Amino acid sequence: MTLLISMGKGGTGKTTVAASLAVRLASDGFRVLVASIDPAHNLGDVLERPLGSEPSAVPGAPGLWALEVDTDRALERYLERASREVTDAYRYLETLNLDRFLEGLRYAPGVEEQATLEAVGELLQQAEADRFDVLVLDTPPTGQTLRVLALPGISLRWAQELHRVRRAILDRRQAVSRILGHETAVVGGEQVTLPSEEEGDPISRILAAYVEQTRRLRQRFQDVDRTGVLLVRNPDRLSGLESQRALGTLGRFGVPLAQVVVNRTDPREPAGTSADALPLPDLYPHGRLPLLQPEPSGAEALRALSTLMLDPAGSQSRGGTER
Repeated sequence: MTLLISMGKGGTGKTTVAASLAVRLASDGFRVLVASIDPAHNLGDVLERPLGSEPSAVPGAPGLWALEVDTDRALERYLERASREVTDAYRYLETLNLDRFLEGLRYAPGVEEQATLEAVGELLQQAEADRFDVLVLDTPPTGQTLRVLALPGISLRWAQELHRVRRAILDRRQAVSRILGHETAVVGGEQVTLPSEEEGDPISRILAAYVEQTRRLRQRFQDVDRTGVLLVRNPDRLSGLESQRALGTLGRFGVPLAQVVVNRTDPREPAGTSADALPLPDLYPHGRLPLLQPEPSGAEALRALSTLMLDPAGSQSRGGTER
């Protein structure tokens, strides 16, 4: 299954690009799921239908399903799971105020990105299970999306180091137990033996599962044969600068770029003028989309727009065409 990620600065039209590409791929005979992970959902507006958190068929586009992830609920699910894991793993530490710690977790840096990353992982699993050929993601503005895409590479190193430290702690606990016996604690009036081996240690189990999950996501994001980013920008200088920085970050974390889409161009200006101010490297194909009034919405208009995006040469010659 192919993963395509539409990303860009807020207001560049990344939602329209994601929807247009999804409609086109469905028209070409693929089973496509297009999903929004942007808290400010606009995907349903572009597709002209209300969307929920479960896939629903898009009228006028056979083979296309769409959904909008409830990002608030995704954050709550992540916090609920983290709370259960921490409480279960450290329930013997009754002197700690775990409730206060867990309440503070909601506001910790990176928690929102981690919850979004897990939502993406769930979408990938769902798309695989439902035998979709393509998953198209409509994403939040550049900064948050880059943090989500970079998170597996960053957090994997931390998780592996924490797992190593935990193994060292268990080794020392095991050495002590040979001399003094197993360490125990009283939990809810019951005496329990603290684990000294990985097999029975809930913390090691949590870390091992997180390392494996994160490694899979990093490999998926870096898979040049099955993953690609569509970087959507406008022809202005600030949008170009942000796109250059985004390209550098994608490169550092090995996330492949599929296409640069220059949106809302002036059809009277040829390629290579202000519409391509601060151009990105030529090795990436560029699509040029004209400013259309009204903005495209609905399957028919999005299908027409996809022709301009996927045929750069044709888009330059037909750039003045409006719906």
